[in-house]
Amino acid sequence: MSKIKKIMAILLLLALATSLWSCKKSVGTDEDNAVVKEEEPQEEETQTPKIGFSVINLGNPFYKALESSIQEEMTKAGYEFIVKDPAGSEETQAAQIEEFIAQEIDILILTPVNYESITPSLELLKKAKIKVVGVDVKVKEESYLEAFIGSDNEEIGRLLADAVIEKLPEGGKIAVFECFSQSAMAYRMSNLEEGLAGAKKGFEVVKRIDGGSNYEESLEKARELLASRSDIDAIICGNDQMAMGVKTAANLVGNESVLIFGIDGAPEIKQEIAKAGSQVVATVAQSPITMGKSTFSVVKSILEKEDYEKEIKEKVYLVDRTNIDVYGTDGWQ
Repeated sequence: MSKIKKIMAILLLLALATSLWSCKKSVGTDEDNAVVKEEEPQEEETQTPKIGFSVINLGNPFYKALESSIQEEMTKAGYEFIVKDPAGSEETQAAQIEEFIAQEIDILILTPVNYESITPSLELLKKAKIKVVGVDVKVKEESYLEAFIGSDNEEIGRLLADAVIEKLPEGGKIAVFECFSQSAMAYRMSNLEEGLAGAKKGFEVVKRIDGGSNYEESLEKARELLASRSDIDAIICGNDQMAMGVKTAANLVGNESVLIFGIDGAPEIKQEIAKAGSQVVATVAQSPITMGKSTFSVVKSILEKEDYEKEIKEKVYLVDRTNIDVYGTDGWQ
């Protein structure tokens, strides 16, 4: 073999070896040369619960205390808590509920301005699959509620009746200040009347007045009433704001004999009860703080799909001059 042929043969062998080596490196599929890739664990996205609160009027100290109690628990739990104040307006509350729906809240805590006219808003909430928890005042169509938390209104009426009978053992003429759009007051006053009807001495309810659940309206209507009638022995009010309005009216017309009863247990009314000779003689104290905590507990159970009570009745307490030192005058129960 010539020298040139030998060189050509060697080059050919080298080229063949290089080709085989290259093929070996790329031979096989991914399965044949599997490289296991470790997937990073993905954290589950947790959506913060979004809770709405629509209450009659945050200008009422009772509802402000209730809102603060719920807010405290919501903050601890890390929930988003959205509060809207309709300031006693049915129309505003309806518009704000539509805003809640647009904000895609999970649950609405509701105290209706008007227990009857709220029904169309409840229908909208149901269509939007937003659950409703009622607080303090029931709606007329209770089937729309997941649960209700409120005071024992029957007991409020009974305690008021006992207090009136004790303060007026010979009976007397009674005027009632309430709010016709709030079902809770209707329950309270019907039980009050039942209690008074069972007294040994006669009581006559001579006037039922819608005091609008606020100080200003009650003051004006009580001034008209007391200026025209001096025979009224006691005025019973559906909340302490109305009781304070009635008390101011009595002062303005110079009526020092009428006895005044309230409901709520607000600090300002307890301060009046504590005064010697005050015409404000008693209130049935509710507990907005306890009511707020119970409301949060129900909301949490609904979100976590746990069992919960469908109706919770919070305890109430009669506060008068005999036990004012026990309950104090500077806070809510």
